[in-house]
Amino acid sequence: MKKIIVALIIIVVNGLFVYADIFDDFTNFKIKAYNTNIRVSDIDDFYQKSITQIQNLNEEERIALENMILLEKVNLLSSEDSVQLLFSQNRKCDSFICGRAYKEFSSVFLSSVADIKSRYLSFLSGRSVIEESQKAKDCYSIAIKKDKHNINAYIGYSLWLYFAPAISGGGVNSAINMLKRAEKFADNNNQEYLVNIYLSQLYLCTNNNKKAEEYLTKAHSLIDNETFSLYLQNQMGSKKPFFE
Repeated sequence: MKKIIVALIIIVVNGLFVYADIFDDFTNFKIKAYNTNIRVSDIDDFYQKSITQIQNLNEEERIALENMILLEKVNLLSSEDSVQLLFSQNRKCDSFICGRAYKEFSSVFLSSVADIKSRYLSFLSGRSVIEESQKAKDCYSIAIKKDKHNINAYIGYSLWLYFAPAISGGGVNSAINMLKRAEKFADNNNQEYLVNIYLSQLYLCTNNNKKAEEYLTKAHSLIDNETFSLYLQNQMGSKKPFFE
C-alpha cells in the first residue's frame, strides 16, 4: 500500500513539474519574441519541440497553452486570418467550460480564456461585445482570486481596463492600479520584466514619461541582451503604447 501511495505521489509531482516547465518555457519564448523578429514558423517550432511535454498535460492545461500560443500567432497575422483563429479557439473554450462554473478551473486556464475573449472583442459588434467582455472580466477576476501570483491575469485584466469605457470602471488609471498590484507578486525576472514593460506603456499614456522611462530601465536590467525596452524608449515620442 505504501508503495502505491509513493508511486501516486511521484506521478502527481512529476505532472506538476511538467506543467510548470512548459508554461515557464513559453514565458521565456514570449520574451524572446519581444526581442527578436519572430515568425509564425518559430511559434510552430516551439509547439513541435514541446510536443512531449504537451502530451503529458491534461485537456484543460493543453487548451490554456493553445490559447497562449495562438495569441502570439495573432500578433503576426492579418485581421482576416486572426478572426478565424480566434473564433474557433473561443468556441473551443466555451465548449470546454459549458455547464461548469469558472471557479472549477485553474487560474492559468481562466486568464488564457479571458485573453482570447479580450482579443476577439475587436471583431465583434452589438450585444456580443458586452457578453464576451463581461465573460473576460469575470475570468480575469476569478483567476487572480485563485492565484495572486498569476502575472498574466494582472496584465490581461489591466489591458481589459485600459480599453474598457469609464462607465465599466475602465480607463488608464484603473489599468495602472490593477497592474501595480502585480509588482509584489512577480516570482522571477521574466514575470517582473513583463510587468515593468506594460506599466511603462500605461504610464506613457498618462504623459508621465519619467515613470515610463523608469519602468523601461527596470525591465532592461532584468533580461540579458534585452532590446525591446530600448526600442520602446525610442518610440516614446508617439505617445502610443505598443499594444494598440
